[in-house]
Order: sequence, then C-alpha cells, then structure tokens
Amino acid sequence: MQDLLLNPAVQSGILPALAALLVLALTARTRALVLVPMAGFLTVVLLAVGFSLEPMTARSKVVACVFVAGGLALALELLRPAATRTVRTVLAALTAAAALWVAIRVLQQKDGSALWLQAAAVMVFALLMFESSRAAAGDSLRGLVVGNLLGFTTGALGLLGASSSAAFMGIALGAAYGVALLAQMWRGRSALALDHLSLPATVFALLGGLMACLAGELPWYALLPLPLIAPVARFASRPDTPPWRDALVSGFAALVPALVAVGLAYSSLGASVGG
Repeated sequence: MQDLLLNPAVQSGILPALAALLVLALTARTRALVLVPMAGFLTVVLLAVGFSLEPMTARSKVVACVFVAGGLALALELLRPAATRTVRTVLAALTAAAALWVAIRVLQQKDGSALWLQAAAVMVFALLMFESSRAAAGDSLRGLVVGNLLGFTTGALGLLGASSSAAFMGIALGAAYGVALLAQMWRGRSALALDHLSLPATVFALLGGLMACLAGELPWYALLPLPLIAPVARFASRPDTPPWRDALVSGFAALVPALVAVGLAYSSLGASVGG
C-alpha cells in the first residue's frame, strides 16, 4: 500500500482527482466550484511537492501564488464586485508582480540591458496570460476546459523541461479540473456564470512555465502558445449545444496550441540530445 501511495501517477493524478471529486460533491452547483481544482492542488503539494518558507524557492513561490489565486478567485465569485475594470487591473498587476517574484533570482544574475529586457519580457508574458484568461470568463464549462488544458499542458512542459514539481502540480490541476468538467458534461453545465474559475490554472501555467524555463531546461518559446488556449476555446465554444459536445469541440480546438507548445518543447529536447 505504501508503494502504491508513493507512485508518481497516484500522487499527481489519482489522489488529486479523488480529492477534487469529494469537494465537487459539496460545491458542484455553487460559486465555490473554484475549490475543486484547489483541492487537487493541495493534495499534490502535501503528498509530493512540499512547501517551505525557508528557503523560499521558486517552487514554494509558485505554490504560494497559486493558493493566493485560488483564494482571490473564490472571494471574487462569492462577492461579485461591481467595479470589474478595477478588479481586472489589480489582478493583472498582481499577476505581473508574481511573475517577477518567481523570476527574481535569475534576473538578479543579469545586468544592464539584459536585466531590463528579460524583466520586461516576463511582465509582458504575464499580462498576456492574464488577458487571455478573460476568454474563459462567463461560462463554467469553458473555464473548466481551459483549466484542464492549461494544467495538463504545463505539466507536460514541466516533464520535458526537467522540472518534476511543475509536472506534478500541472497534472494534479489538470486532473482536478477534469473531474469537474466530466461532471458538467454528464449532468449539464452550471447555470452560474463564473468569471474566475480558470484563474488558478492561468497563474500556475504562467509561473510553473517560467520556473521550468528559468530553473529547468524548457525553452522560453515553448510557452508562447499558452495564451492562445483560452481564446481558441472561446472561439470554438457553442453554448447552445449539449455540454458534452461543447466541451469536446472547444477542448479539441484548444488542444491545438497546447500540442504546439508540447511539440516545441519536445523538438528542443530532441535537438539537445542529438547535439
């Protein structure tokens, strides 16, 4: 039994999915649905990834930021603030600040124009990821599709980029979102227009991807297709069709940029091995 619990597939996929299923039973028809992916994420952090304040590594920063994103998403869904433009501005600023926080140790090794160019690139990518997440707002089914793909794609990028913690966390998030997605495909989409359901996955894709680039072996250009996942899912979405068909159509369409990202990472890995 202990060997089974130590199995990476169990720790990153099966147990997070079971934890998500338990929370889904309590929150499926409420605005607290955002707790479902966070249950899966918490499970993998406790079992496989870990968290420490001393030293505050890039991994711990990613974990902390994803939990903050989940807390903010829950608060915003429950409170439904009227000043949406102000909220978006604050969230965008926090997202960019989180990206710089994760990248700070690598940036400190630069100087002159290289420092400012890399810092600007990190901030621009962070803002692109945040803006793209707005395409998942307003439809819980689409938010789950986007969260599922962002989680699994970043997990695959972490695996290819020699970042095991990014791989574990991404697979867990993808599995947790997937549990809720399958439930809505079967029982019908939620009538609640959730705007921030994909926020934890977006923050993780941004920060986990940066961690795999800066501390691992993932090429930076493999991250470029990630901001396309949510807009492509929205473009392909057909809310007037049955939820299972809408999820499949939008999911397969958004799978294209996800596969491009993984293909770029894999080709880079093959080139480095061949060299």
